[in-house]
Amino acid sequence: MKPYYQDESVTIYHGDAWSWQIGGLADAVVSDPPYGMAWDKRVSIGPNGKGRTGTRASRYGETIIGDDRPFDPSPWLAVPQVILWGSNHFAQRLPVGTILVWIKRYDDAFGSYLSDAEVGWEKGGHGVYLFRETVYKGN
Repeated sequence: MKPYYQDESVTIYHGDAWSWQIGGLADAVVSDPPYGMAWDKRVSIGPNGKGRTGTRASRYGETIIGDDRPFDPSPWLAVPQVILWGSNHFAQRLPVGTILVWIKRYDDAFGSYLSDAEVGWEKGGHGVYLFRETVYKGN
């Protein structure tokens, strides 16, 4: 895999982590892996995606590679620093760690489209930390 960015102190890879061996090669992994929910990216607008049909997701209806089976985080657990987004979908397979919550909606947009927040797991620690992104205003 070709580096996405590289300088004298860091090399960043952007791509499918399944396509290369992580063990011993990475100091940190930040990933939003397939959740294991067999989702085809068809969405509906409204609370929890249960409202009227819409096509707001990028690549609407496209199959997510690897999402047809439960996600196994074990290859990443040997890496010193790890953040895995969507961890609520595979939490039972993770050790205790720090929970990260990205609130991605203004209060008046809660319940308007799929999830109001994203949950991540960080290796180590025991805290829960919130971050609110307001730049996108729920778009």
